[in-house]
Formats: sequence, C-alpha cells, structure tokens
Amino acid sequence: MTLENSATTSGSLSRRRIIQGAAWVTPAILIATASPPAAASVTDVPEVTLDLVASKAANDGVSAKVAVAIGAGPAMSYLETGFTVTVAVPRGSATLISATAPTGDWILPRVPGKNAKLVNVVYSGPRMNAGSGASTSFTLVWQSALSNGKRKVSAALLGNSGAGTGTVSLAAEKTMPARV
Repeated sequence: MTLENSATTSGSLSRRRIIQGAAWVTPAILIATASPPAAASVTDVPEVTLDLVASKAANDGVSAKVAVAIGAGPAMSYLETGFTVTVAVPRGSATLISATAPTGDWILPRVPGKNAKLVNVVYSGPRMNAGSGASTSFTLVWQSALSNGKRKVSAALLGNSGAGTGTVSLAAEKTMPARV
C-alpha cells in the first residue's frame, strides 16, 4: 500500500483551509448583522409632548416651566426613565436661582448656579407608559438671563422609547418680550 503526501505548496489553498476560514468568518458575519427585529420600526414610539411656558422674572430673569406628557401609542410602548431635558436661556452669565418639581421624579441642578446658560434635568421617575396619561414637570428660575439682542428660551428632550428601540427627540422654544 502506498500513501501519497497531499501537502500543498505555499500560495495554494486546501479544502481544509477553506472550511477553517469559513468557520471563523460565519460568526463574525452573523454578529455584524444581528439586530432586534423592531430596531427599524417606528411603531413602538408613543406620542410624547414637551411644553415650555416661559415668563419674565425679576432682574431680567426668566421662569421656565417644562412639562412632559405621554399620550396614546401602540400597546407596550413607553418613554423610558432617564430621559434628559436641556433648558437654555440666552445669556451665558445667567444665574439659576431656583429649581423645583412637584414630585421627586427629577434630578434637579444645584442652586444657585452661576453661568447656567444650559441646564440639564434628568427624569428619574417610573417609566411613562403610553395611554396612561402620565405627565411630569419642573420649574427653573434664572436672574440676568435675558439681553436685548437675545430673547429666546428653549427646551429639548432626548430619551429612549418604544420597546427600548426608538428615540424621542423634541424641542420647544419661546421668545420673550423685549425690555421696556
């Protein structure tokens, strides 16, 4: 009986090498393309509203009440805990003098806050489920927040919704009256 040596020369591929390569590549392709089936779906996003009511306060100040509410939506849709609302006033040297919320559902900034043009407030309450009519709010008050040239107060919400697969991004803006 004679045995043949089937060693390959460098530069050529054996069937064994091709199968080994395919065995290594297949999991990488599956991992790279794996995604939740609802990731591309926008049907999981509930109806969310962001309301900004801003009014003048003493010393060129601003009082901004921000409310977030959840309305209708597909079954099992929600606005996840941990969403952030950023409130901005025109003047960079504004001093935040008050931050209040009727419930303990918000992580509020410290006051007084100097140079508080942008203030981030994080929701830490329970998940807000679609159809529940849930709402929450907070109020921030600044001194020296306005100038004649810049009068806009804005709020922006960013958070996760749906079954953890959607993103909610909302904005609201209010232009304050000029000084008299």
